Amino acid sequence: MNTIIISDVHLGSKYFLCEEFRSFLDSVPAGSTLVLNGDTVDYWHRTLPDKHREMLDLLKKVSLKTSVIWVRGNHDECYVLDEPAGIEIRPCYNLGKRLFISHGYDFDNIMPKHRVFIVFFRFMHHLRIRLGAESVHVAFYAKKWRMLYNFLRKHVAMNAIEYARENGYEAVTCGHTHYVEDRVVDGIRYINTGSWTEKPNFYLSVNEKGMKLEKI
Repeated sequence: MNTIIISDVHLGSKYFLCEEFRSFLDSVPAGSTLVLNGDTVDYWHRTLPDKHREMLDLLKKVSLKTSVIWVRGNHDECYVLDEPAGIEIRPCYNLGKRLFISHGYDFDNIMPKHRVFIVFFRFMHHLRIRLGAESVHVAFYAKKWRMLYNFLRKHVAMNAIEYARENGYEAVTCGHTHYVEDRVVDGIRYINTGSWTEKPNFYLSVNEKGMKLEKI
């Protein structure tokens, strides 16, 4: 059995790479398991643009030929999926003790405590764009603040690794930070599959032979 894991699709965001995602879905083998690891939609309370709604409908079609697991993230935790077809909603997922799958927001103790700063940061980002700066996703802009950004992603990674260690998992995969990485810390493998709001895009493939972070 092959399991394919992606994260942070952000349907509804103007930065969502729609055509790249369509091509990816077309390539998912029938009979495999596709795990959407959080933030599949950008904001749960907003109506999706038509093209993004088409992608959601395509996901439903995929779920009729292969298992689709939708893990909740902080952006889509309240999203109600009308007519889910074969899509199964989960707070997290696991492949036995081989791999724990979580969006990663539960391992983030920083952002929830600094909401005022985050609102201000987003406001300044949008202001920059209105004044002529390059229009990019706020996570892409945040990466320019290297010290703060690296602190956040390492914080999430280390908390995820600690959870995996305490609960007997060999590896853990997250999204949330929009930062692709694959590393081993004290015998626990940590993998982040990045996002679909900037290139390049990645997925984690898991089968009986092992697990591999693949570039699309």
